[in-house]
Amino acid sequence: PPQAANCARGDRHPLAMSSGPSHFVVMATGQIEGAKFEGHDSLYCRYAFSMGEDWTVMKGVEEGITQLSSASGASAEGGQVAVWNFPIDVTFRSTCAHGWPQIIVSVYGTDAFGRSDMILGYGAIHLPIAPGR
Repeated sequence: PPQAANCARGDRHPLAMSSGPSHFVVMATGQIEGAKFEGHDSLYCRYAFSMGEDWTVMKGVEEGITQLSSASGASAEGGQVAVWNFPIDVTFRSTCAHGWPQIIVSVYGTDAFGRSDMILGYGAIHLPIAPGR
């Protein structure tokens, strides 16, 4: 969209040039809870935030890795679950919504031959635009 292109180039809308706030802040707090992968025991997760050029991290960690977790117990759907409960707390700053942050996660584990650091799954989702669950 033309408005997004203007934002990425740094052009500002005339109303945005008033004496009001020149930026906004997005805070994300939560946790990476766990995962279930059939036939895999020891799992860990890597995460990273991806965002547009206008976005900066004011506070917190932009990427990280959970601890290694051995799958145990049982989930409601059946099977064992690797639990991390890994906290995430990051604050972003921007002057433009273009390039809204998203979190990218990938889960790693050991394959049937005992090789570690094998990617088992991945995904990405934009951070919510409204507070809540």
